[in-house]
Amino acid sequence: MGFSVLLALLGTLLVFGGAFLLLPVAPELPVLSAGDFPRYVMIGLGMGWSLLGTLQVFRLGRGKAAKVLLGLLLVFTQVAGAGAIWWAADYSFRLPAAIETPAGTPMPTFELKDTQGKLVSSESFRGKRVVLVFFRGPW
Repeated sequence: MGFSVLLALLGTLLVFGGAFLLLPVAPELPVLSAGDFPRYVMIGLGMGWSLLGTLQVFRLGRGKAAKVLLGLLLVFTQVAGAGAIWWAADYSFRLPAAIETPAGTPMPTFELKDTQGKLVSSESFRGKRVVLVFFRGPW
């Protein structure tokens, strides 16, 4: 029964670790740098491990208190995992309102990061013809 409890707790840690990594302020880890998908997998694995460990405790465990506490932890973990995935998917697809600029007017000044992470200013393109392409990235 001890391994089942450990598995359930490890699953909960994976869910909350993955949810933290979905936040905009989270550090960028090289292993999880391919967008949000690896973090979704991490949360899904945590939800599965939590479910598996808790079901084993329900099946093999003897104490009611342990079953109730792990049951509550399971519900909390599943809701938190699903909520984190929903929030990240919804948050990442929210686009800012379009800026309407009439034809023939100069482009407003801006600074953005390019695909290598370098800061590029619109001032560096003054007097040149420019086509801006915005894309969401590999995720």
